Amino acid sequence: MPTKYKDNKAAVAMYKKYYDLGQQKQKKTAFEISTALLVIISTVGIYTLFRRNKNSSEKSNTEIYEIEKVAK
Repeated sequence: MPTKYKDNKAAVAMYKKYYDLGQQKQKKTAFEISTALLVIISTVGIYTLFRRNKNSSEKSNTEIYEIEKVAK
């Protein structure tokens, strides 16, 4: 805050009010961004996990089929 306004009580009160509002907005925005990132990272992780499990079960099914084919 500029020194020429520090003697004006109304200006100091207004500055503090808007400073506090800005801090609250900044905290809210940071929380929303971190929540969104958490959801996105979790979704990608779960998708990757299920895809990896699906691929491994398909490989084992193919191996079993090949073994049965050779055995006949």
